Amino acid sequence: MGKFKPILPVLYLVVWAFLTQTAVWAENLEKGFYLFLDNKPSEAIPFLEKALYEYPTNPEIYTSLSSAYVQISKYDSAIALLTKALDKGYVERYLTLGQIGAIYSISGNFTDAVKLYSQALDAKPDDSWSLYQRGNNFFFKRDFPSAINDYEKFLLIAPKDPQSPEVARMIAYLKEELKNQEVAKKLEEDQKLAEAARLKQLELDKQIADEKQRKDDEARKKLMDDIYASLNDASNEQTNLSAGTEDVKNKPADVIRED
Repeated sequence: MGKFKPILPVLYLVVWAFLTQTAVWAENLEKGFYLFLDNKPSEAIPFLEKALYEYPTNPEIYTSLSSAYVQISKYDSAIALLTKALDKGYVERYLTLGQIGAIYSISGNFTDAVKLYSQALDAKPDDSWSLYQRGNNFFFKRDFPSAINDYEKFLLIAPKDPQSPEVARMIAYLKEELKNQEVAKKLEEDQKLAEAARLKQLELDKQIADEKQRKDDEARKKLMDDIYASLNDASNEQTNLSAGTEDVKNKPADVIRED
């Protein structure tokens, strides 16, 4: 038995180191959560990152760290972190897809937000939160028919949800807005038709005016040509008369008498 005694101090040292390291890990996690809950995301992030390295399968760390990233506008980091957790299977699929959708929405990327909420609904079709949020993002995209469709489904799934009265008001507002848009669209189309008719009439009037101008120009040219021709004829006649008078002047007197 004596030959095993030297191993005991080493074992004690290993156990002590493990417990000490575990305490450090727990301290990082505790500090990170405390600072995050105290609304100090920049200070919380280093501790949460260390805690994540120490507890890589802990879903709460992914949620808290990604939220801290969002608070300081590091949206890409938050999305990458949650996507990694999703790929590893460390988190609930539909919830995490919804969280990524929310980050896209916060960053103003409503198109990708809709895509992520749709994926969340594929994973859990009765997820009223994703349905409500996708409706909101359709609204932000001004796709009112799709927003109404999601809001109405939300009311069917969660009629007693605290948001239900507000959702019902939104549906009424959007339907009225769509009606107003139809009226405005009809008015715009009528205005376009009226403008097209006006332009067509202007073109027709121009064609008529151009044709009249062309005929007037032709008539004026013909008149001028006739005047020039008449003057030319009169000039030739005068020339002929003058030539005849000169002939008479040049004849002898006896010839003139005989004539």
